[in-house]
Amino acid sequence: MPKRPLAISFASAAYGNWYQTGGTATIAGGEAFGLRMAYGNGGYAEMTLAGPETQLMLKGGTWGTDFVAGSATDGNVDTAILNVNDGATLAYKKLYKEANDAAKFYLNFNGGVLKPGNCWQAIGQDDADNGKQTAIKKPTAVMLYEKGLVVDITNAKNGSGNPDTTFIDCDLSAPTNGSIVSIAVPSGAKTMRYIHAPRVLITGDGQGASAVAVFDSTTERVTGIKVTSPGFGYTQATVMMERNAYVKTVSDRTDSGNAWTCTATIGSVASGGLRVIGAGNKQRLNLLGRNTYAGVTVVENASVRFDGAAAHPDKGGLDIGKGSEVKLTASIVAGSLAGQGEITGGPSVSGVTNLLVDATALFADGYTPLSSEGAVAFGENAKVTITGLRELIDAAGDAETFAQALEKKTLLVAAKGVTGSSVSLELPGLTDDEAKLFKIRVSGTTVKFSPVTGSVIILR
Repeated sequence: MPKRPLAISFASAAYGNWYQTGGTATIAGGEAFGLRMAYGNGGYAEMTLAGPETQLMLKGGTWGTDFVAGSATDGNVDTAILNVNDGATLAYKKLYKEANDAAKFYLNFNGGVLKPGNCWQAIGQDDADNGKQTAIKKPTAVMLYEKGLVVDITNAKNGSGNPDTTFIDCDLSAPTNGSIVSIAVPSGAKTMRYIHAPRVLITGDGQGASAVAVFDSTTERVTGIKVTSPGFGYTQATVMMERNAYVKTVSDRTDSGNAWTCTATIGSVASGGLRVIGAGNKQRLNLLGRNTYAGVTVVENASVRFDGAAAHPDKGGLDIGKGSEVKLTASIVAGSLAGQGEITGGPSVSGVTNLLVDATALFADGYTPLSSEGAVAFGENAKVTITGLRELIDAAGDAETFAQALEKKTLLVAAKGVTGSSVSLELPGLTDDEAKLFKIRVSGTTVKFSPVTGSVIILR
């Protein structure tokens, strides 16, 4: 028998929900695609992966495409919501929305891991004709919530099986306006017995929110409602939880309609950062969208290319690990800098308010300072923060020894110059007398420690 794709909501006005909180599920694929969601005439589908021991592995269909949301032809509002949260991993080759402009596909991350296995498009771009079907589309929105997103490109390979560049050609966005912060269960609903968790559906003037009922299989009752995606753009929302469809017995039914109306609290939620993990050799992720996620972009054993100024979130920090690279194609504003890697390409980095340095790294074998092929400009009230120095001094018992060891140690090198008129030095945990032993200098192409003139007496 031919393999068939897994379908979540595959009929007219159908509803489907996949909620996975542990273990590894593998979908081997079939036909053109491995997984279809909300495919047909007003279908609605949710999929949530949650927890560090949770993994969904999509092996791909005959077209090499693992996931497709929406129907290409029916013209109805098919809605698919995919959430990857709290350390869960989605391993796959390609993600797409089909060409139907009315279809909606929301891809939400709140601490989840995206692990593409294909170097082409980790999250697909619009393509009028990819040689396999008439058209494919980007997701409606890709959202990074408070815990952010990890992109693991260690397994991303090209058609020859070799590591290569991976692309994300869509916007990685921070939530704007209102989001669903919490949902209360009506008191009457807590007394009803169910055979499994009833469906929860959110409607309103925003987009992308989803939730599930928390079901206690021992008491057979709903104990709460968990928001699996806060969504964005809500000023009002209606939350309905099924009332009679999944009750334990006839005596559990009520005469007050088929759904409970639940109270939603709307508020602001934060956006997290982006962490990119590679396998070395500057394995690259190219970001091509207009990205607005907040937080720091952390690069570990990889290279990240920001394709244009808008690809780097305004004032977003950079933490570039040793041997890693951030490649710029346009000048950016970065709130903070950290790490021992490289900023390449030549454009400038401005508006830096904090250069973060780990004291332990300064004394490690093979230490290299963060470097930039372009200019680096500190902003107003900027600072250099050295963390971990207190612990080193306590272990050695002598602040002056460390001050002497750090004399002329370089913290940052920028080939086209470093500027900053009033950059202060912050040494968390040190006393005022100890801090006087340390001094930095911003000059020419470097930021480095400099000798402290005169004598400082520390009374113990």
